[in-house]
Amino acid sequence: MLTSSCAAITEAHNGQTHFTEADWTDASSAKTPAYYKSKTLAEQKAWDLIGAQSTTKLAVINPAGVIGPTLTDDIGTANEFILQIIDGKVPGCPKLHIGFVDVRDVATAHILAMQKSEADGERFIISEREYWFKDFSAVLKAAGYKKAPSREMPNWLVKVFGLFDPATRQMAQMVGSEKFTPSDKARKILGWNPRNTDEGIRDTAIQIVEKGMVKL
Repeated sequence: MLTSSCAAITEAHNGQTHFTEADWTDASSAKTPAYYKSKTLAEQKAWDLIGAQSTTKLAVINPAGVIGPTLTDDIGTANEFILQIIDGKVPGCPKLHIGFVDVRDVATAHILAMQKSEADGERFIISEREYWFKDFSAVLKAAGYKKAPSREMPNWLVKVFGLFDPATRQMAQMVGSEKFTPSDKARKILGWNPRNTDEGIRDTAIQIVEKGMVKL
């Protein structure tokens, strides 16, 4: 069992918007962020190692952006977006469209894949749905987090902010395009049935406030 990422799938740089487990990120492209390259090369190496022998089986879970309650103070990259949104550190909504999934449903996908022989030799996209950033932020605004932005930022402004902030820099490389990563395969083969991601977004915000990481 390997935890990879949709980052190993979605950076094709050819205008593609809809992706499946048959797709791979172009790790040779200078346009591909280092994180995406690392996930792609690591997964490809795992498949190479499995292919070189005949006894060990491999199934790979490729989650989209993982949100949801954490067991430690390391809240993770996607949860950091939630922290910044409710803390008022995001001045507007980038035109960003990506998939998200609750960490509890990622864990369930791993268990299901280990239990089913049909998962051997397969990759599984794990994503409950895609959001535009403004819709993601709207979930938090509706939950009472008044600092969550609703106005969309132009792409050029996001890229300017990216010159000074590493987190925004990675985001700036993805603005302006839609990315659909449906989990039809996981639902069919694994019987995976995730919760509504809105729930995970709200649960994460509650935990962040309870940990004292944000003062409202």
